[in-house]
Amino acid sequence: MIELERGCYLGVNKRDYNINGLLVRETEYLSKVYEGWHAHSNAHITFILAGGNREQRKKSESVASPGKVIFYDSGEVHRNFNTALPSKNINLEIESNLLERYDIKMTSIGAIIHANPDTKFLLLKMYNEMRQSDLYSTESIQMLFLNLVTTVSHCLNKQQPSWIKIIHEQLNDRWAEKITLNDLARVAHVHPVTISKHFPKFFSCTLGEYMRKLKVERALSMLKSTSLSLTEIAYTCGFADQSHFTHTFKQMTGFLPAQYRKI
Repeated sequence: MIELERGCYLGVNKRDYNINGLLVRETEYLSKVYEGWHAHSNAHITFILAGGNREQRKKSESVASPGKVIFYDSGEVHRNFNTALPSKNINLEIESNLLERYDIKMTSIGAIIHANPDTKFLLLKMYNEMRQSDLYSTESIQMLFLNLVTTVSHCLNKQQPSWIKIIHEQLNDRWAEKITLNDLARVAHVHPVTISKHFPKFFSCTLGEYMRKLKVERALSMLKSTSLSLTEIAYTCGFADQSHFTHTFKQMTGFLPAQYRKI
């Protein structure tokens, strides 16, 4: 087993943006890479932009496909194999002392990112800032990271009633459907007024905003894994037309759909 030092990944590092305690790095995989067990000295979040692989940890195995976000704690042993070439990742590497001031544990981030579509959008906006790399990029990346940290802290510090989990599962399972407030109330066995009052507190947005996030999240994968046109993807993901899809996608990710597909 090998341990990779700060900023080291098994592919080719194309570009990065280095801030004290935080590193945003774009890594490409163009040829067969080391498939043995390894770990990283710092915790990091990986966003699969293109390609992917099979990922194995000591007690689990999963497919890392385009649009997926994966969290690795510092020193966590894993290996990647069957890499689909070419592949491309965004890696957000976080040094432990950076989060001490916010009283957030690395493992807490891992528990939240998979359930929160905002994580993907914040990572893509950091990546976009890294690509632009102008006078405002450092502050923008810091703000986006603090937004991510704040989101994690917000989720962890709230006692969620049991019906919130039911609603979360319903929305994620039925992301392509039209779901009404009465539908949610019936499934969760709570009054529509109760949902209306507490939904923004636990989801940090309105019902409509959250559903649009889920639709854009699905579009991220479809743009990379299918040859469907933008219009076809827009309709498949439940948008009224391509224009609405393009506007919403750009607002949430910082990229136009066509730009994202070419990354």
